[in-house]
Amino acid sequence: MTAYQLPADLWRQRVLPFLTIIELLALRSTSSTIGASIVTAILLLHRIDGSLARHALLGLIDMDRTHKGPLLFSYLLRVAYVLDQGGREWRVMGTFIRLAVIHGLTPNG
Repeated sequence: MTAYQLPADLWRQRVLPFLTIIELLALRSTSSTIGASIVTAILLLHRIDGSLARHALLGLIDMDRTHKGPLLFSYLLRVAYVLDQGGREWRVMGTFIRLAVIHGLTPNG
């Protein structure tokens, strides 16, 4: 570690939580020393779970958690991006999805 590099734990705890998905991707792409080692599929999965919980969508919508292969990071990045872009609108969408389930308007409802 050189004098200007932050330790990985400091990145994970103090910097990454404040970055958007786009900024995380830019960090991963441009930082050869730390980006790919801290911006991982596991980090994206934690961000996705946090977004689902924050918008009261747990148990209402989910993603394919069994997705495997070399495109796993790309898949998780897309899911995280959609959740990130939806912002506050996800709460409204959650209400509509719940109403659709209650009234039997969904395939599994």
